[in-house]
Amino acid sequence: MAPSAATSAPQTPAGSTEARRTNPFLEFQVVVLAGGSSSRLSSLTGTPKEKGGCCKAMLPVGNRPMLWYCLKNLQESRFGDAIVLTRQEEQAEILAYLRQEFPNAFQRLEVVGLGREAETGKSRGDFEEDDVVCGTAEALLQIKHLLVTDFFVITCDVIGPVDFFSLA
Repeated sequence: MAPSAATSAPQTPAGSTEARRTNPFLEFQVVVLAGGSSSRLSSLTGTPKEKGGCCKAMLPVGNRPMLWYCLKNLQESRFGDAIVLTRQEEQAEILAYLRQEFPNAFQRLEVVGLGREAETGKSRGDFEEDDVVCGTAEALLQIKHLLVTDFFVITCDVIGPVDFFSLA
């Protein structure tokens, strides 16, 4: 099954001169990994079906979901194109939150729900945590049609400030 995508409308002129002065890598796309199984955090996240359960990306840290910190870093660095990868069953919740919390932050902010693995036919839950098939490379293969320029990958659990440009 192909991944399902939901996109918020184009919003700010990320290609503006001001944005280019602060972000020399404006043309880069950012892929945010927010779809892990959270197995090591189950005592904190519960299961999504439990009352009060949440996915790892939405786990509150300092009264904000973990994902907020990652996207705030990207917003402050003026990246224009962010693709959030998550599990299909968490896509609607994350998309609704991001539309509310970051309505004008990105030129394009897309949430992609990954379902069944393209090559194996197994759902993510059918794999062991360390299985290579459900890793970062497999997730990127499922969205390769969305990657039209250079990109970098970041996980949703980056909480502190990040100087992305010093990493280049």
